[in-house]
Amino acid sequence: MLLPLVISAALGAPIGAEGLAVPLYDHDGHCTDRRFPRLAGPWLISCHRAGQLTHALHLPTGTLHTLPRPLDTAATAPGALYAPGRAGGLFTLTVAGITEAADTTVVHGSLDAPPATDGHHVALLVDGEIQAFAATARSRRTWPAAPRGWYPPALRWPVVAWVADGGETGEDVLAIRLDGRAGPTPLAAGPGHQRHVVASESHLAWVEEDAVVVWDPETEAAVRHPARTGFSAAPSLWQDVACWEERTETGVDLRCSDGLVVDGPGHQRYPSRHDRWLLYREEGRLMLYTAPAP
Repeated sequence: MLLPLVISAALGAPIGAEGLAVPLYDHDGHCTDRRFPRLAGPWLISCHRAGQLTHALHLPTGTLHTLPRPLDTAATAPGALYAPGRAGGLFTLTVAGITEAADTTVVHGSLDAPPATDGHHVALLVDGEIQAFAATARSRRTWPAAPRGWYPPALRWPVVAWVADGGETGEDVLAIRLDGRAGPTPLAAGPGHQRHVVASESHLAWVEEDAVVVWDPETEAAVRHPARTGFSAAPSLWQDVACWEERTETGVDLRCSDGLVVDGPGHQRYPSRHDRWLLYREEGRLMLYTAPAP
């Protein structure tokens, strides 16, 4: 069940310019959750008050919505936001307005990292366990996780992945299939650091010492993209296209597995990709690059 919310919205012009990178001054406010501003599909989620998430901008039409209430943090999916806690909820974004799912499960306990969502399900690291469930479900499955640091889990239902503490060898990426009976299994483990796992509607990706790996849960095939990652932020994943920070001799640039490159003076960081749009930060400025139409 969805609860309709009356949200003011104005239809404007499409955001960005084909083949160009443009600054987004009106959405450049500081966010306490440093992963934001970022994209939720074709929506830009930004902060306009006290570091909290407050606005959603639809890039194709310029429609701007105010979120029903400010959020400290959230998980994003194409056209959706999930925020934990009593003040949170599951929100669906449309040009007509924002709707909130009724009876979203309230999560008690201390989150070890921000949550993950696909717009219908939720994955959480809570008190050293991984939890995964439909957002309005009353029952949840849990598994011991031994999570490492602040890394959010990744959710591509029915697969959930997370970064685990691998002891002296660093971080490992573990995953579990919720439609099976087997326990967690390693996706990437061993010497070195495997971390920053992310998900799209179809794939998972993570960062290794010298590569960004894109993994298909259906075929279990992995594609390695050689990379000298900058590690300011996790990679971004749209379908099977990954974008990441690349350390160069002159700074940090952005590279994507489909050939898109954003470089230039200074550092380009915090990539967030959807379709032709690549959101990023350049020397503290929020920028949007729109790739030319194929």
